[in-house]
Amino acid sequence: FNVSYLRPLLTKAVLDSLLDSETFGPHIDASNIGITGHSFGGFTALTLAGGPFQGNTSTVSDRRIKAGAIAAPWVGGEYDGNSFFAFGPNNTGLNRVNIPTICFFGTKDEVTLASFILPAMKELSGPTYVVELVDQPHIFEQGSWEDRDNWELLFFAAYLKQDPAALAMLRSARSMKGG
Repeated sequence: FNVSYLRPLLTKAVLDSLLDSETFGPHIDASNIGITGHSFGGFTALTLAGGPFQGNTSTVSDRRIKAGAIAAPWVGGEYDGNSFFAFGPNNTGLNRVNIPTICFFGTKDEVTLASFILPAMKELSGPTYVVELVDQPHIFEQGSWEDRDNWELLFFAAYLKQDPAALAMLRSARSMKGG
């Protein structure tokens, strides 16, 4: 059993629990669920959005997820001199992810490499936005987290709240005030 399957399963179970909760469930719009994650959390988000881990088409996905914001997502890397792709050869399995996605990566990240993230994002089938955080390591500095937060709020307003002004701004913006 590969432990990488656990996070998507656990995340789906938590979502089920929240939606079934008498306390929280009535306050959640089940038709507009967004997911966000950093690093392996980004991998988890991509898996729940339909990405087949290691090409396994029975990987847990959740059709309730309507948009995803991922930061420094783990999509594979170089291990012992060999390239490993989390979502099949060259991450081509990510073409099954057809929800709107925004991805953030740091140009000085030595954990999740841009050389893996950027080609992987080109495989996504839905609207895709990529934000480069200049001179940022894997754990972004505070100002860049603020930038990411602002981009994420704009992105979710555009795609979960269907706000046309937010969508127009998202499509034309090139930077955020913050870091």
